[in-house]
Amino acid sequence: MEEKQSLTEVAQTLRDNAGKASTDEEIMGVFLSDRKEMSLVEARVFRSEKIEIQRWKKEEKAWHIRSAILSYEVPVLISEVKDIVGALVEDERFMEAPEEVRERLRNRKKGLDITCRMLDRLLLRVAAVHGLPTTDHESIKSLELNVKTDPDRLKPFLGSEKILTELNVVLDEIQQDETRLRDDNYEIIRAARLSADKHRREVTGCLKDDLLPIVDGLERGKWDEPQLKEPLKPYEGERDLVDRWFGAYHDCFRKMKKLAKKVDLYQVQAKSGMEFNPEWHTALGTEESLDLANEQILEVLRSGWRIKEAVIRPAEVVVVKNSEGARNERSSDEQPSG
Repeated sequence: MEEKQSLTEVAQTLRDNAGKASTDEEIMGVFLSDRKEMSLVEARVFRSEKIEIQRWKKEEKAWHIRSAILSYEVPVLISEVKDIVGALVEDERFMEAPEEVRERLRNRKKGLDITCRMLDRLLLRVAAVHGLPTTDHESIKSLELNVKTDPDRLKPFLGSEKILTELNVVLDEIQQDETRLRDDNYEIIRAARLSADKHRREVTGCLKDDLLPIVDGLERGKWDEPQLKEPLKPYEGERDLVDRWFGAYHDCFRKMKKLAKKVDLYQVQAKSGMEFNPEWHTALGTEESLDLANEQILEVLRSGWRIKEAVIRPAEVVVVKNSEGARNERSSDEQPSG
């Protein structure tokens, strides 16, 4: 028999076929056949609902686990970062360095001091997020139709005019139960989805608003390093001191990325020469380039981040947009010389 969309449709088919039957035996045969079909439909319908609520429960659990990881790892991270920053002391070696070197290193450390204060605020946000209760959702309910029960109920009516009446009573009860349970299950699934969404928003907000700004500051410190070190090149004798103080940014950044990885937070791919992808990148400007083609990334202004494959913040980039003259010049440069 062709699979129906709902138990109600199967029940209606049963009514129609039973009404056409001429004997009690034929009515019972129709009932048994369609009753079996109803059991199959019920199993399919309620199985899909069970799968859906399991998906939302799994989703909520995943976000709760991430918040638990943050609540455990962030205090450890704060201790490690503060140890790194605390090791940058103005000791005798530091005081022997020229004044320009000392001032630049002090300014460098100020950025890490800000990082430590931001980490303290992150800890407060993580505590609030991890304090969200997880919902113990009810299990999805089904009719659990028993093919043998209702035929036994109908047997006393064989040979009387009541069999069709009693059959309709049975079908009405099944349809009412289906409607009630489907409504109940809808509410159970809805509650599970809303709870999972709430955990997702809270954890994602914590990462995006409180963790990523810290990562951005450390990454910007790394990107600015060549420019900041340039004036210190004449002071060759201070290289070990300069490298140690500047290297603190690298150490802290590595620890931040290690934490990010534990909660499935990864950088979005973005680099010069890569094709612009609006799902991963946000264009903050355009510039001409003789080296790159239109719609390629010229420069990355700020890294993007994703949780697994879901982008929570696209990378901010400058995209190549060449004028006709620039395109012609680029084409001529690519022509082989005679």
